[in-house]
Amino acid sequence: MSPEIEALARENESRILQQLARLGQKTVADELGVNSSTVTRMKDADELIPKAARLLAAMGLKVEERDSFSMTRERAIFLSETTAGALLWNANMLRQGGDAMKELENIRGAAQ
Repeated sequence: MSPEIEALARENESRILQQLARLGQKTVADELGVNSSTVTRMKDADELIPKAARLLAAMGLKVEERDSFSMTRERAIFLSETTAGALLWNANMLRQGGDAMKELENIRGAAQ
């Protein structure tokens, strides 16, 4: 495994174990419909969690909390570039004494 994938696997495993500690093995076991000793075995004896963490990393997947938000690098670059472009355009409109919102409405109206 490449160093990048190994690092992601460690991060995935850490997140899984942290969440397991936060929720408690009994809660997780109840959600899975198994005994808490099964969760202990998954974590320790069977090494299921480290194996799952490596599998996810090898597929390029990252463990995130359910309510977290993430996006691809390409999308982040696109948004930062378009946001920067919009800010520059707006600043230019202000320097020229124009009304950026009115200009946007004109552009939208012309596009329809």
